[in-house]
Amino acid sequence: MTRHSPSRFHRKRLCLMAHCHRAWTKNFIPIILLILLQWPVLLWGSYHRYLWTHIGVMVLDSFLVIAGCFYFMAMTEALPWKAWRQRLFASSLLVSAILFTLEIFAVWQYGTLFGEGLMTVILETNPAEAEEYLRSVRHSVLTLLGLLLILSMTACRLHKLWQKRHRRLSRKVLVLIQPEVIGIFLAVLYIRPIGGEAPFDLPITQIASASIRTWEDMGHYEEIRQNLSGEVHLLRNESKIPYVVLILGESTQRDLMHLYGYPLPNTPHLDTLTEKGELAVFRDVISAKQGTVLSLREIFTFHDAESGREWYQCNNLLDVLRVSGYKTWWLSNQDSFGVWGNTGALLANRANDRAFTQHRASQDDFGLPDEALLPLLDDALAVDSSDKNFFVLHLMGCHVLYELRYPENFKRFTAQDVDGDLPSDWKEDMAAYANAVLYNDFIVSSMIDRFRDRDAVVIYISDHGENVHDEGSALVGHAYGAPNRYLYEIPMVVWASDTFRQNHSEKWNAIQGAVFRPFMTDDLIHALLGLMDIQTEEYETRKNLFAPEFDVGRKRLVSGRDYDRELRHGKIDE
Repeated sequence: MTRHSPSRFHRKRLCLMAHCHRAWTKNFIPIILLILLQWPVLLWGSYHRYLWTHIGVMVLDSFLVIAGCFYFMAMTEALPWKAWRQRLFASSLLVSAILFTLEIFAVWQYGTLFGEGLMTVILETNPAEAEEYLRSVRHSVLTLLGLLLILSMTACRLHKLWQKRHRRLSRKVLVLIQPEVIGIFLAVLYIRPIGGEAPFDLPITQIASASIRTWEDMGHYEEIRQNLSGEVHLLRNESKIPYVVLILGESTQRDLMHLYGYPLPNTPHLDTLTEKGELAVFRDVISAKQGTVLSLREIFTFHDAESGREWYQCNNLLDVLRVSGYKTWWLSNQDSFGVWGNTGALLANRANDRAFTQHRASQDDFGLPDEALLPLLDDALAVDSSDKNFFVLHLMGCHVLYELRYPENFKRFTAQDVDGDLPSDWKEDMAAYANAVLYNDFIVSSMIDRFRDRDAVVIYISDHGENVHDEGSALVGHAYGAPNRYLYEIPMVVWASDTFRQNHSEKWNAIQGAVFRPFMTDDLIHALLGLMDIQTEEYETRKNLFAPEFDVGRKRLVSGRDYDRELRHGKIDE
């Protein structure tokens, strides 16, 4: 019988098969490790976004990851230099392990993949803040590092065993993997909607895209700094209120305040003001975002989910008020370091006068109590020379670590005061948070007292809420990620002096009449300007909380979800 020699194409195909088989057989365990460092994050991202509605895309993604890792190894083994082969694959494993750890930490700690919000937080955090944060999450970090170490040691051990016994098993495991799969792999990659409705969330693509978006956003800070002023066009300016004060709190969840029904008496001063009828307590207010940086953009500009523009393309409150004849002040106990485009520092630069309790660029001092703001406020009031004044008082509030937010003499509550069958360290966190709220109550009431003899109205809100072991959760703090109601439900109170209530009785009545309306802080700029009788081209009466025309049916969207339908718990009692 005559045998025909294989064709040139067939010979190359056989050579390619042999090469792939050798590469896969030799490095099967490292390949599996590489897959494990990609696959869980991919599946979690797809499931979290779409549940089971994109099961087909999830299957295709899984195929891409598995086939891609196998063929990456085959291409690496094709390099002619052994040292380069080893370094390339070792580097890919190391980078994948680092990115995998970041993603798993974000999912574990905050229920979200590593996105733009977390990247912004990292870039705007100095070493002192980073040290504080790492202290607060050290147990999670150590656990993840331990698990990663165990995974690495197990993979090394299995790799050694595989190299001794792989021949027979490799034929069974790898027999179905043929070079023809490359064609299928490329075809699937081509038809899959990458960048479309269902993104391809490998750790490296997820973090790379977040980094790119964050870098672009930092450029937008410079754009708003240069271009925002001079764009204000007033349609109406009948403002007559001499003092308008916005106290901006930090990380304060209303459910953990006695003013809103919490059992520990941690708001005695605000409780007293309410009993005297001096305080309007709003019952259904949520923040627009769940972190300071993004919240400030919404609070101080006309940007919201309906604006159709980027936040930096919208006018901001400080510029509007300055054009309206108000002298504007920004007094802050937060970051003054703006090298990364810090939003607070950027907005502070829009004010006529600004002062910070400390220069954070030194990175030596962090955690001054908020009473450090009181001398700055006293100095500002002593030199006040304007008929109309607007103050922003930016607190450190109840930011983690909670035990650093108050002096020792405000350490009133202990773990024994916290009810419930909870771990002792959780109770300590909750007690520390209650003490931080107690101190915050003292600070807010002390600031109010500075305006008691003036024609003044004072609005206090928090930039966002906070997780403090709510509903038996291990979560403490806040981040940009999976939303829950505790990250958004915030206090809002309005205080008015006797003089204000006498001179502007209709405004005080409108304030009191709005306490049960559903409100989100991305409309605060409309409420403040409406209260002050100022209108611009971007002002909308239907978004003015204090106006009869206020749209109580406006959908409140947070992280793309309908708060009232999906996150809110129960009904606000009127």
